Amino acid sequence: MRVTTAAGRHYQAVLAAGEAFFAARAPELASACWGMARKFHKGGRLLIHAEPGAAFSDAQHNAVEFIHPVLVGKRALPAVALREAAWLSRMAKPDDVRMEIFATSMVIDDQVFQVETADPLVAQEILETAYHELWELVHVFFEHEGLLSEGSGEEVCLTCGDVAVQASVVRVEGSTGLVRTAIGEEEVDLSLVEGVRPGDLVLCHGGVAIEQVKPIEQFSQEFYPFLTNEAVDAATVLADVSRSVMVKWEEVAALRRAMRLDAVEEVLASVRDRVRAGATVHTMGNGGSATDAADLAADLLTIGVPALDLAGEPAVITGIGNDVGFEEIFGRQLIALGRPGDVAVGITTSGRSSNVLRALRQAKKQGMLTIGLAGYGGGEMTREESIDHLLVTDSTYIPRIQEAQATIYHALVRGLEEDT
Repeated sequence: MRVTTAAGRHYQAVLAAGEAFFAARAPELASACWGMARKFHKGGRLLIHAEPGAAFSDAQHNAVEFIHPVLVGKRALPAVALREAAWLSRMAKPDDVRMEIFATSMVIDDQVFQVETADPLVAQEILETAYHELWELVHVFFEHEGLLSEGSGEEVCLTCGDVAVQASVVRVEGSTGLVRTAIGEEEVDLSLVEGVRPGDLVLCHGGVAIEQVKPIEQFSQEFYPFLTNEAVDAATVLADVSRSVMVKWEEVAALRRAMRLDAVEEVLASVRDRVRAGATVHTMGNGGSATDAADLAADLLTIGVPALDLAGEPAVITGIGNDVGFEEIFGRQLIALGRPGDVAVGITTSGRSSNVLRALRQAKKQGMLTIGLAGYGGGEMTREESIDHLLVTDSTYIPRIQEAQATIYHALVRGLEEDT
């Protein structure tokens, strides 16, 4: 069946691309976390630029995760999504982190993370996991103050002390490269170390990399604890973060493999019938789910399917929220915009977002097809009779839920694209 083929192909493509990306780039992502932590420690901000459309929804998603952490005990970190590339240069200060998100890549302070795929939907899912991991793992470095030293701020050789220092390779250009140390970043000579790549750990002295560093083995950590000081041992911390990068990828990959494709295909068949009859798809969500709703609407418009992002009009949202109540920000819009035969898609990680639930009830009253995407076993959505189709991601961890939900709605987009 064509629908089955579309959904299955997308899931397979995401799993293959993600496995290749994270296996190859985990050390570099760990190093990027270190660099970001150092700048946040000095009072810097994360400035994220992306072009309008699906890419900008990722800039907004990234910003909301850093500034509104969902993990208890994690600090809020300053992050801003910028619509214009020129704004990045105008706003950026020396200690700010610059990020740009493109269709199949993201760039963090000149570190390029390219997903090897021509499919922007596949790439978006890999990049979403990558920037979620940056946000999750940057906090690890705040627990190791010795790795966040600010240095004197003078133009001095960072590796010219009495002993060699550990450094993470950021960029390689021939026989030289940029490395990151606990004090700062510096250009060094790499000619003495063969085959060094970005993300590798090296010992540097006098502006020269003299050998590669291997993470201290668990045996040595347990029996010879004096060999490592957690506050300053970059090799150990980076190795732990690099392993965490892979573990987190494997978690979301398992969620994708566990998803029932037949349920996705059933939803696709219902949406396809409505779209063929001229339906508009209305999407909604809060926080990170709002940016996923924006992503879905943008992707549908790209393939020629009429779609409206109900979280995308701040004047409307703040007007309804101020005058009526936040619980009505989506439902009131559907009263005005929804038509019988349209489709309403509510995305929520918890399954209990009251404004989404109220909007889906309103949509059902107006003769619309209603679809819910939820984690946490479905939450209150499992008891909501107004929802025609409920697709549940079996997890209670918000970043992984959102990543798996992106695969669901992208599979729907790919299925609809076959019919356009």
